[in-house]
Amino acid sequence: MEKLAHDVKNYPDTYQYERAKRLGVSKQGINRALKRLGVTYKKVCATPKPAKKSGASFSKKLKAMSAKAALSFTLMKAALRTTCHARMAMR
Repeated sequence: MEKLAHDVKNYPDTYQYERAKRLGVSKQGINRALKRLGVTYKKVCATPKPAKKSGASFSKKLKAMSAKAALSFTLMKAALRTTCHARMAMR
């Protein structure tokens, strides 16, 4: 039991089957021993929740990109019109 408690402390995110293999016992034995020790835990999520600031900065970036896209579209439209007028003048 002491080895298991030490293992839980050193490797908190280890699966039970990995713990059983490392300690040389069965998976069921690890499960029962963890229950006796009162160890209940879930794996730690590696991705933190986004802060409210990131949502605001995303909105700002989106607006800036939309403005750039609108400008690019306007420039492309003008270039297309110029090309069409030039072709019509050639006829």
